[in-house]
Amino acid sequence: MRIAFAHNLRRALTWRRPRPDIYRSGEDMFKLLADNIAQLAWIAEPDGRMSWYNKRWLEFSGTTQEQMRKLGWEHVHHPDHLDRVRQKVQRHLQTGEPWKDLVAQRRSDGVYRWFLSHAFPLRDETGRILKWFGTNTDITEQLALEEELRASDRRKSEFISVLAHELRNPMAPLWNSLEILQRFPAQDEKQVRALAVAERQVRHMAKLLDDLLDISRVGTGKLHIEREPCDAAGIASQVVGDFAGVFATRGVALEGTGLDRPCRVLGDASRITQALSNLLSNAVKFTPKGGRVRVRVGRSEGQVEIAVSDSGRGIAAEMLPTLFQPFRTHMDRESLKEGGLGLGLPLVKHLVEAQGGTVEARSEGCGRGAEFILRLPAAAPGGQAAEPARPLPAYASAEI
Repeated sequence: MRIAFAHNLRRALTWRRPRPDIYRSGEDMFKLLADNIAQLAWIAEPDGRMSWYNKRWLEFSGTTQEQMRKLGWEHVHHPDHLDRVRQKVQRHLQTGEPWKDLVAQRRSDGVYRWFLSHAFPLRDETGRILKWFGTNTDITEQLALEEELRASDRRKSEFISVLAHELRNPMAPLWNSLEILQRFPAQDEKQVRALAVAERQVRHMAKLLDDLLDISRVGTGKLHIEREPCDAAGIASQVVGDFAGVFATRGVALEGTGLDRPCRVLGDASRITQALSNLLSNAVKFTPKGGRVRVRVGRSEGQVEIAVSDSGRGIAAEMLPTLFQPFRTHMDRESLKEGGLGLGLPLVKHLVEAQGGTVEARSEGCGRGAEFILRLPAAAPGGQAAEPARPLPAYASAEI
């Protein structure tokens, strides 16, 4: 029994040990498969010299194997991106790491197309690279569609900005007229109620227009942020005090934890106030009478956390991934009575991220409350951020 086991083990190890004939078979198999796929495929030597191109590559470029071996892959690449691609190829040849990049290649009719290029090395048992296998996938239409969507977003942001500004123009005379009416003694209780309703609705309209303007500024890159050391606990305490009357009127308890201990962050105090105010507006809106909302401030791993938790309606699991997208209200029929454009949470996300922070939403489901956690960089003793701001996204350049 032991002899048979040892024999089988040796046999398994022998098959697992790479052999030249297996590599040869693997390369032939790759060529056979590569000649029947939609991508442009190729094989390169360990030093990067191309040794084979599939049929799709030759048809696309209008060349032959012999021509490509003489001219080299650079012959079909866009000259404006050639140096960048060469440098990246050399880096990966030296490190032996798989790579991917965006490359522009010329079609047989002279038109350039964008390709997502992938390459990976095949190694022997010692780790030595024997071949490089690669594919180029045409993503020109995908990039064009993405650019069209970005342009559409820009136009939408510009329209929202113009709309908000135009709607704000009548707000000033409305406020002035309302203030004048409130200076005169009310004749009866109906007039008192009417004035209260008018003031509440004008304030609500002003808040909606301010959110619209800020969302449009985010879309056009004009959102103004000034980061400096400030006390997150003091900001939270002030916002809680501002909302105390609203919560009392709705019959919802509002409490704070950690608001009496200074907790310095590197951020924009007015924008932190705005973000926290939006969260409390949501909390009181979706927490029924008799419920409870808590604001907590504390430190965690070089960051300051400002959390708002409630015992309200909660959030369905399927809604969490899109919760911070603009114009998605995630409200049922009963909640629609509260109004809103679905801009509060997206604005919170943008305001926090613009300060180098993050925002997270948690909920165990409908009817089980929700929690929103803002995380901002803690201010170091010198007034700088304890952690660096998040880097720019990779798509800021053509290289991946």
